[in-house]
Amino acid sequence: MPMVKSKIKIQKIRDYDWKKLFFELIVVFLGVTAGFLLNNWQLEKQDELLEEKYMNGFLQDVNTNITVLKTAIESDSLWLNRAKPKLMRIKPKA
Repeated sequence: MPMVKSKIKIQKIRDYDWKKLFFELIVVFLGVTAGFLLNNWQLEKQDELLEEKYMNGFLQDVNTNITVLKTAIESDSLWLNRAKPKLMRIKPKA
């Protein structure tokens, strides 16, 4: 009886269309690979957009800081020009 079961199993294995099964395996492999590639591409695009957003924000912050610094320098220059004569009066003579 065990011999008959093994012959039946061997016959079932021989009855498979191996070319069709191999083709299906290739199609599944290509589909999964394409899925991974598309997912990676999408993630890279999202990273690029996020990087561009951060760089634009950084540039905007730098430009704002430049304006604030220019204003602060002008204010300090005006104060220094007004305070310089008074500071010179209280400076001890050496």
